[in-house]
Amino acid sequence: YNDARKSGYYRVNRLFAEVLMPLYREEDVIWVQDYHLIPLGKELRQRGCRNRIGFFLHIPWPPADILATVPLCEELLEALSFYDLVGFQTEDDLNNFAECLRRRNLGHLMEDGSWLVKGREFRCGVFPIGIDTAKFEGLAKLATRDGDLQEVYKRTAGCDVAIGVDRLDYSKGIDRRIVAFRQFLDRNSHRVRKTLLLQITPKSRGEIPAYLALQKQIAELVGSVNGELGTIDWVPVHYTNRSHGPRELAGLYRMARVGLVTPLRDGMNLVAKEYVAAQDPSNPGVLVLSQFAGAAGELEGAVLVNPYDPEAVAASTEKAFRMSPEERKYRWSAMKNSLIGHDVYRWCDGFLAKLEGADLPA
Repeated sequence: YNDARKSGYYRVNRLFAEVLMPLYREEDVIWVQDYHLIPLGKELRQRGCRNRIGFFLHIPWPPADILATVPLCEELLEALSFYDLVGFQTEDDLNNFAECLRRRNLGHLMEDGSWLVKGREFRCGVFPIGIDTAKFEGLAKLATRDGDLQEVYKRTAGCDVAIGVDRLDYSKGIDRRIVAFRQFLDRNSHRVRKTLLLQITPKSRGEIPAYLALQKQIAELVGSVNGELGTIDWVPVHYTNRSHGPRELAGLYRMARVGLVTPLRDGMNLVAKEYVAAQDPSNPGVLVLSQFAGAAGELEGAVLVNPYDPEAVAASTEKAFRMSPEERKYRWSAMKNSLIGHDVYRWCDGFLAKLEGADLPA
């Protein structure tokens, strides 16, 4: 944190507001997405916007003690009160937000469930984001016929595949996952040359030194594991920084016996849901999922792990590969039903319905 970055943050939000003001119509509902634009609602209100404005936070809302370390914490809390509806991914996020308001004596919870902050009344709710389940399932079926993926299937023939898909970010726990996979192979020497991890990690924020350092760290770790365990015709970790389209990803998910989704913390993590949606119902894979991902609250058929404990992740990976077909189908079916009932359309419709039912600002 520094004052220059704070100034830039607010300047960007003012620019958004100035561009948006002449564009919206009286009957429009405005939906603002994620932490980058928390101040936008206030900026619009100060310019006279009286439309319904909603905000959805894709990342976790931190506990009160952690948020208190952020110099802007009270400003951010107050800025959210300018929205009519504030949405979170999980109940924990909503509870953390409410506790932040209480600790700072900023808000009063009304009898109807709304919050009152400095004379501004707004509502909060939990709206776990979903995916287009049917579309992703269809992509996975189509992808199995693609020539490029057929080549991947041939090259990995005889190997059980675990897959991880994450943008390059410290919160995703990619380095710890690779360490855990190494420990899995150490514990299961019979799986050497018979199992591999496909780790797809598109570059992210490459101009930021910390992300460049992370990229170098992960590449060196992959090189170390492959150098120590690999043979002429097999390496344990296939690591790529190339982006893949939805259809190609869906096909790779379907190929993988195990999905390793082990972020250190995540608002939801849609990769977990995509992996489940892409599976073959007759022979589904197993999802190994961080207990600190928002998706853990919905995907009860996943094998939950603490991503900070590589031994536990290694043991759960072993459990996933050894799981019987009957148990795999049972777990997958429960997760698939959850995806069908909570897809992206229900998320969108549910949020907008609650926002459109909000009282217009005075």
